[in-house]
Parts: sequence; structure tokens; C-alpha cells
Amino acid sequence: MDRRTIEKIARKLELRDIALDMSELTRNSNVDPDLYPPSVRHQSRVSVTAQELTFADAENVEIPVLRAYVRFMLSAFPRFAEPRSESESADTSDVTLFAITATYRVEYQVKEPLTETEIEQFSQFNVVHNAWPFWRHHVHNVTGLAKLPSIVIPLFHRPAGEKRSNRSPRRRPAQRLTPPRDDGS
Repeated sequence: MDRRTIEKIARKLELRDIALDMSELTRNSNVDPDLYPPSVRHQSRVSVTAQELTFADAENVEIPVLRAYVRFMLSAFPRFAEPRSESESADTSDVTLFAITATYRVEYQVKEPLTETEIEQFSQFNVVHNAWPFWRHHVHNVTGLAKLPSIVIPLFHRPAGEKRSNRSPRRRPAQRLTPPRDDGS
């Protein structure tokens, strides 16, 4: 999936709304919250589902909409413990302290018809990209309100499949901040 393809698909849609659809905080009942470490490691996952729908407006004109649900899941572990993969067995040093889950409903008005492939590509990058700041804010708020160790969700970055260009970025020449002297230097 390249940048031009994503931009082409994005021109066919107009973002209408982003809303929190579901949120959950779960704590490990076997760990006293007063004993949480000041910082934790975390593991995150994201899943997206999308579908095209049609709604009728006040004048009974059908409006095509792409509705996506982005589910963000975060598990927090003590800093000394590595998060385990799903295939490994539970270990007493690998304790999940808490988990935060949030699902966002993201809606776009469809300006031009989309193929199933375009919906899939758009959902895996743009939909997640649009909901990401809401997720970051949610985690910040929940950890603060619940008196949990602070977690900073990083800024969203390019999808894993997108390759970086080997070309170095174009740089502008430095601008002189002071006017040149009259002696030519």
C-alpha cells in the first residue's frame, strides 16, 4: 500500500464523525493497586472492521457512508516482566496489571464508490490514523483518573508494510539571520 493509493482512496471519502463506542478498564484483582510500579511496559493491539451503509437524509436522499470500528487494546505489565505471547504459558513474573480497551466508531461520507480492496486498505491505515489521537487521549485520561502508572502512547507512524524511501529528504539551504556586512563578508 503506497502513499498515492491511500491519497486516491481518501479523496473519495469525507470524514464525518469519530465517537467513542465502547471503553473498558480491567485491573488484576490479585495485585494491590497501591503496589503498582511507577512505570510499566505495555503491549498494544489494534483491529478494524468496516462496512458501507446507506442512510436517507431529511429529503429521503440516500447517503452512502463508510462506518468503521477501530478497537484498541492495551495491556500493562511490570517493567521487569516481558509481555508474553499468546502461545506461552502464564508465569508469576508475567502479571498483567491492568488493561484498557476502547472502540471508536469512525464514519465517512462516500463521495465516490469504493472497491472492497480500497475499503480494506483505507481501514488499515487512514481509519486507524484518524482515531489514534482519540486513543492516545483516552489512555492518558483513564490512567490519570484511575491512579494508574502513566502510559504515553506514541505518535502514529506509517503502516508496517509501507517502505521508506532510500532518498534523503530535500533540505533547504540555511537562511542567513543577520544581513551581510558592507565589507563583502
